Amino acid sequence: PNPPPSFSKPLRPPSRAEIGRASWRYVHAMAASYSQEPVLREQADALAWLRAFVKFYPCQLCSQEFIEVCGDLPPRLGSREEYAMWWCEAHNRVRNDLSQSLRRCEVKSLLSAGMDGKTLDEVT
Repeated sequence: PNPPPSFSKPLRPPSRAEIGRASWRYVHAMAASYSQEPVLREQADALAWLRAFVKFYPCQLCSQEFIEVCGDLPPRLGSREEYAMWWCEAHNRVRNDLSQSLRRCEVKSLLSAGMDGKTLDEVT
């Protein structure tokens, strides 16, 4: 029998842009579900996750540049709102470095988009 059409094309890895869009969608959704009042353990877990994410990110240049972003703009883990705002500001920093337009960081919009698994670009 012939294989299904989806198996007849060679698989290709996602592009850097595809990985980037999916990553931003994921981190904004994660921030929207972060604890309202995280205890120290939750804050440490979030920081450990971020370190692992950056370490294993499939684009080495992107990873190194995001480490610089974190050095200039340290993660804020004290609350869901702080964390969501930090991700938005970090995302804007990356956008600025790529000469892309910046987004307005408003907590209510960020949390609403994140809860829907979207970025601000996908809801505005």
